[in-house]
Amino acid sequence: MAFTFEPSTAPDFTVTDLDGNVFYDLGGAYGVNVFGYDFYKECMALGSERVEALAARMAGVPQNQLMMQKLMINQALYNQGLEGTQMLATVFDGITRHSPEGMAFKARAEEVGFKRAVQERDSGAALDEIWAIGRKHRR
Repeated sequence: MAFTFEPSTAPDFTVTDLDGNVFYDLGGAYGVNVFGYDFYKECMALGSERVEALAARMAGVPQNQLMMQKLMINQALYNQGLEGTQMLATVFDGITRHSPEGMAFKARAEEVGFKRAVQERDSGAALDEIWAIGRKHRR
């Protein structure tokens, strides 16, 4: 598989690609698949910088106020259907991985490495022309 991800057993919600790179799964394993490794890596670095800046600002807020704010934010997310969205994302993730395109991506990543497979996928070329989608062998 291109990723090993089992939500029921992954204690830190990470995904690991075929090259052994470990990523935080912030989008149901879609971040790397949709945007590619380099863009995803850059976004994670920027996100980490923003979190550090916010953590420094929040350090002086009393703990009880932070707890109440967290409860309010969580309630708002649950009211918007967070659990249903997460369930649907998991279902779509499974479908995507087992589609002809997902299986072709997996096979290509195993053949040439994850980074090159992502580059090919993100090239803009028709994937059914450059990968063996629905065929046993590549042209």
